[in-house]
Amino acid sequence: MIKLDDFENALNYYDTIISLDPKDSMAYYNKGNTLYGLGKDSEANKNIDISLKLDPKNPDTLQLKGQILFEEDELNKALNYFNDALKLDSTHYFSLTNKIRTLNYIEKSDEAIKCVNFALKKYKKDPELLSLKGLSLALLEEYSASIEFYDKSLAIDPTNNETIWWKSLALWNLGRKQNAIDQLEKGLKIDPEDYSLLNSKGEFLRDLNQPEDALNTFGYMQSLYPDDPEILYQIGNLYKDLNDKEKSIQYYKKFVEMVRKNKILDLFNKSQRVQEYLNWIEETNEIITISPQKKPQYWQWSTKAEYYLNPDGSERSELDPGISLDPGTMWTCHKDTFAGDLILLYRAGKKKGTTYQDIKYLIMARSDAYPLEDLEETVENGWEYGCDFIPLYKFENSLELSEMRNDPYLEGWNALNALFHRLSYKTEEKYWKHLTDLLIDKNPDFANFMKGFDREKLISQIRTEKEVEDKLEQNINIFKRFNHDLEIVSRQERCRGDDGIIDLLCKDKNEGNFVVIELKINKANRNTFGQISGYMGWVMDHKPTGKSVKGIVVSRGYDNKFRSALKTNPNIEHIELTDVLSELDMKLI
Repeated sequence: MIKLDDFENALNYYDTIISLDPKDSMAYYNKGNTLYGLGKDSEANKNIDISLKLDPKNPDTLQLKGQILFEEDELNKALNYFNDALKLDSTHYFSLTNKIRTLNYIEKSDEAIKCVNFALKKYKKDPELLSLKGLSLALLEEYSASIEFYDKSLAIDPTNNETIWWKSLALWNLGRKQNAIDQLEKGLKIDPEDYSLLNSKGEFLRDLNQPEDALNTFGYMQSLYPDDPEILYQIGNLYKDLNDKEKSIQYYKKFVEMVRKNKILDLFNKSQRVQEYLNWIEETNEIITISPQKKPQYWQWSTKAEYYLNPDGSERSELDPGISLDPGTMWTCHKDTFAGDLILLYRAGKKKGTTYQDIKYLIMARSDAYPLEDLEETVENGWEYGCDFIPLYKFENSLELSEMRNDPYLEGWNALNALFHRLSYKTEEKYWKHLTDLLIDKNPDFANFMKGFDREKLISQIRTEKEVEDKLEQNINIFKRFNHDLEIVSRQERCRGDDGIIDLLCKDKNEGNFVVIELKINKANRNTFGQISGYMGWVMDHKPTGKSVKGIVVSRGYDNKFRSALKTNPNIEHIELTDVLSELDMKLI
């Protein structure tokens, strides 16, 4: 009857058997299996539990119990049941395949490969096992090897869209982006409504800077799955990419409303994050604020090796003092952070055999906290707010975790008590003072730095730059005096996928090409040239028009390295800050 999809009669049949023999474990198993097929997991679970009490050594029942737990995200418990089933029958097919899937989910792909290799000895040309070996290899970042096994699986079962999808992801990770999209299209010919294939196609097209095509894909998905809030979220992202603020806000609001109305717990954190972003837009019009307090707050930030070290293990130059005062150099922070707050950065993690557990840098926030715009990345990493920052000092002799733990004065310090597990901690002044004293003892030059450090002057520079930017936005026509007839496209546009914020993105009214304006209160240097070159490249990639992108650096002069670099790119020019200020009727103090 189950084979004929006559589930209700099948359930009645099993109930009859149970009424005649309440100790028939197989009747309970079959009833549970039928209920599971109907999506009634809770009722299925009850029957499976009764079956296991009556017969705890049935591998089919143990496997089904594990499968139900797997779908409830009880992965370790599920794995135990699969293992119990395999103790009774080491070649039990569904226990093997589900064990492999579970091991991959809990990031034990090395064990998954051992398990799949064992299974393939018994089921040599099984397409699902071949596909699962491909997945296990892909999760170990062995993408080329994974594709070999996906191809072996597809040679046997060419219409398996799960394998087609996994292969497309491997191709994408190898940088074979068009091949990845072609693979998705192949799967969509088999099933034009396949959710995973359509979703990946939309995401791939977005990453390839084809927002209109991605929008068409997600629009089609919305017509198929109108009750899926994730699609609304993706459409909101795409309208944001297209600078259609009104529609972006509209879809983000729909996303939040649908999540809350339907009480979708899995998406609650994301919806809260999007709502905070919407609130920020409403309050600030997306302009990053600078509101220093008279007295700085003190913070402890913690970070992983990938954020303070390069892939080769060397220290990242972005944290070197004096490297830059450029906005857009962002770090995650607490939402109560203000410009001018001071931070000690704690390093955690391992790289190339070296363990890091120390305070290495002194930093100042150069902006107030703002919601991070790359919503997918922030939700995935648990990030919510960021602020622009300035590295102030790098300690040659860092303060080690062991030294802090052995210092009785620091026993009540919140960050130390939590072993720096969170991203940020507000630090009481008494602990801040003690920490800086410890750092001075280890780095005598730090005392001289602190005596000469002028926080107010630095904040004044930051504020002046913002005031000039405000005036330029309101009076962009003054560039006519410098032979540029411009209109504003956006201000403080964050380069999604790259670091940095474009001060002013404009279009030339006559030529139709984009013009990036970078403002500096101080001298332009080689870093400035690299910065504006990067912004221009980002605009070329993300807003292609077929025309060249031009760059204008407005600064108080420039150094010799900037002058030399300027000769290498005729699309970048310099305009003297004093000339611009004169047109704006402004003076620098």
